[in-house]
Amino acid sequence: MYESRAIARYIATKYASSGTPLLPDDEKYTPLIDQALSVEASNFDPYVGGLAREVVFKKYEKLHPRAPRAYVHCEMTNLEIGREAFSQSHSSLRSTKQH
Repeated sequence: MYESRAIARYIATKYASSGTPLLPDDEKYTPLIDQALSVEASNFDPYVGGLAREVVFKKYEKLHPRAPRAYVHCEMTNLEIGREAFSQSHSSLRSTKQH
């Protein structure tokens, strides 16, 4: 297994009875958790990964110059849009838990 979200789900499920549960026991939260993970994977991770690669890793890899400011600005804008989507998803999970 190599995908971090799959690994996290595996560990949380396998060791659910070994201490503090990492996932809620109530099945009504499962789709909301999956939704939040999907939103994070689609709307947050690609932009953070792209920015990290362009701004941090390329500097150390010395493969080619870092991205122009326009690219970084575009990725930051996309990241903000993704952050808003993730926040909406996360707030729906919180509001469901409070009811």
